[in-house]
Amino acid sequence: MCRTGLRRTPDGRWLAISDHFTNSALIYDCRGRLTPRTAPVGRSDRNGNYPHGLRFSPDGRYAFVADAGAPALHVFRSDTGQWLGDHAPLRSVKVLSDEVFQRGRANAAEGGPKGVDLDTTAGPSWS
Repeated sequence: MCRTGLRRTPDGRWLAISDHFTNSALIYDCRGRLTPRTAPVGRSDRNGNYPHGLRFSPDGRYAFVADAGAPALHVFRSDTGQWLGDHAPLRSVKVLSDEVFQRGRANAAEGGPKGVDLDTTAGPSWS
């Protein structure tokens, strides 16, 4: 697999790994032993082009996934903080202009944002 990013929720319970081959972020439960053969317990919607960087919100209820194949950042939400099953994006936010996106578009997996970080100093504003 082409795994391009990984993050844990702040409480350490969930691990998300972005995967270009499945076009999704794969989610693992960290309470058990993880091995290369461990199956994911959840995943982001596969409609994202090429998930790259990702972050969880401080409360672990939101996941933000940069899409290297689109000018977008996808926002996912778990009302319960459980990341089991498939998750469709709550919203997708265009974060690059068409001009900037096309300048970096060497192939289908390029041109979009490669990472994401959160500034939480002003408190949550993504809900």
